[in-house]
Amino acid sequence: MSFWDTASSIAGAAKGKLGSAKKVLTAAKGIKNTLTGKGSILNSMGMAYRNSLFYDFSSIIRAKIYVFNYKYQESDTGYGTFTFIETLPVQLNPESYKRKKGGSWGIDTEEIMNEKTPYKDDDKEHMDLELKFNIVDEYKISTVGSTSPAPINLDEVTIISKLYEYRSSDKRVLFKWGPLAFLSYISHVDCTYDSFSPFGEPLSATVSLTLKKHKRNLLSKANIDIDDKYLSGALGTDWALIQTMDKAESIYESIKLNIESSETLPNISRRIKD
Repeated sequence: MSFWDTASSIAGAAKGKLGSAKKVLTAAKGIKNTLTGKGSILNSMGMAYRNSLFYDFSSIIRAKIYVFNYKYQESDTGYGTFTFIETLPVQLNPESYKRKKGGSWGIDTEEIMNEKTPYKDDDKEHMDLELKFNIVDEYKISTVGSTSPAPINLDEVTIISKLYEYRSSDKRVLFKWGPLAFLSYISHVDCTYDSFSPFGEPLSATVSLTLKKHKRNLLSKANIDIDDKYLSGALGTDWALIQTMDKAESIYESIKLNIESSETLPNISRRIKD
């Protein structure tokens, strides 16, 4: 049975009696764990990094940043070569983001190839967003009320260090959140630390991130947008797996929400009666 057949059967089972929902959730977790090998595109949950708050019971689709090595290659297809590196989970989904697009699509490919101006400031479309990172609760628990310092590095347990590392002309990132798929490169990272432990250790931060849209390397330099067809051609099986994992996560979160509702609502009802 294929993965998608298995995922579909899980979704069907979730519509049955809520009494068996916990077994369904366990099965879904098993599938997810099987498909999240280290260094694989299937590690779309970014398990190596903090991807939620300690007390986080929300059923949501989380934003992710898929990172690729990129090698410029002038061709009729304009794809270049993309090699997957890793997935960076966004710990807290952005509250908003801003997309800007100017009128000029001219680009000097020779300069970029020679890295003379790797972040050419033309009117290229770009996206500005703020990302939040927070390990306050976990730090308090780990240190028994912050009575002693703990070797928890906010930059390393979240994706902050990686955002700086992947600000490079030979890297491309796919910002994926629900229907949004923005293929780009990181042109700006600015981190503000918001709160600290009694020992001066950063516990939360706000990161301002600017992503500049990747351009097709067409010989004609035509104004052709990047769509699903382009992503399928450029990223190949990686794009197919990203889409599949998106669907699987939607099923998983739907099951989780049903379980939480079945357990929470009766308790609220009893409380009201009492």
